[in-house]
Amino acid sequence: TQMKLTSSVVSLMKPCKHHSMNLSDTITTCVTIFTNILRYTNSISKRTPSIFDMPLPQRTSIETDSESDESDSDNQEMEIEPFVIRCVNYLNLDHHLLVLSMMTLDKLLKSGFVLTERNVQRFVFTIFVAVQKFFSDESFTNKAYAKVGFVDCNELLNLELTLMDMLEFNMFISDVQYEVYNKKFEKFWKRE
Repeated sequence: TQMKLTSSVVSLMKPCKHHSMNLSDTITTCVTIFTNILRYTNSISKRTPSIFDMPLPQRTSIETDSESDESDSDNQEMEIEPFVIRCVNYLNLDHHLLVLSMMTLDKLLKSGFVLTERNVQRFVFTIFVAVQKFFSDESFTNKAYAKVGFVDCNELLNLELTLMDMLEFNMFISDVQYEVYNKKFEKFWKRE
């Protein structure tokens, strides 16, 4: 399946199957969690940078097509909320995939990875791509994935390999783990 980037927006208000949250609430909760993590990590002292900390390259003619809108090349560094919404729309992420992404992030944070302002966009995007590829029946070309994240295909490959190495090539999450985490996720949403 080839994905085309258009300006159409998925309805964020449709309820998610088997969940009490709609997609808009799920996105807001993810963004709140990212923001809380960044607030905390901003107070942590300097550390060795990772591949995720590299500045985004200026896009020249990398994989452009006539259908891409001008904002794609101008907004490489986006605020986290519009960037998450962009990923949800173009990667067809639903509540289930977003919760799986948060579980993956949580696993990596527990292993010592530090999420920062410099790496949040690349890191979150790479997790979304890995989760979408692993847990969804729908797939896109690497060119399409790269376009969503404002990277080129080689960089996407490097980001994915780095992420998978950090995960020890283990993306498995059991149904029981998912249900426990999803209940905590929804409880956090209700508290907010």
